[in-house]
Amino acid sequence: MKKQWMTLVVVMAVAGLAGNADARGRGKGPGMGHEMGRMGPGMLLGLGPCVVESPELGVSDDQKAALKKLREDGREPVEQAKVEKRKLAKELRDLVMDPKATDRQIRAKAAEMRDRAAAMHDARLDRLLQARQVLTAEQLLKVPAIRKECRGPRDGGPRGDCPGDCPRKGPGPRWMDDAEE
Repeated sequence: MKKQWMTLVVVMAVAGLAGNADARGRGKGPGMGHEMGRMGPGMLLGLGPCVVESPELGVSDDQKAALKKLREDGREPVEQAKVEKRKLAKELRDLVMDPKATDRQIRAKAAEMRDRAAAMHDARLDRLLQARQVLTAEQLLKVPAIRKECRGPRDGGPRGDCPGDCPRKGPGPRWMDDAEE
């Protein structure tokens, strides 16, 4: 009984964390796909409108078109992956609550979820590597500083809008604040 109880607790924790990660998704508007674990097509390397349109980065029209195509090509597979992830999480929760389900069945479903998450991670990494190839080495080096400018002042206060006439407004995600002074 103790072993079954521990198995139930571990599986529920895994399912709860999976549901929590999915609940933090990217929202309804344009912009973020967030980081690698949350699958969104996103801005690929943080290359949203504020960064791409920055004159300091000097992105050509061909580069802009290539980045836009990468984002658009990633949307449908990401949406399908989200649906599949929710389906697998529900199946796992149902198995955990089913008294007739065996430990082997529950572990197999958890392994299926883990394999799906790894496949989504690999697909996101592939898109990031493709986006990285669109930019020159000099442009890649400039991205973190420009991204930081687009996020506005930090210093413990609220996030600001983009400086100047940047088209991207709003708080932005915390993971993009990687360009420290």
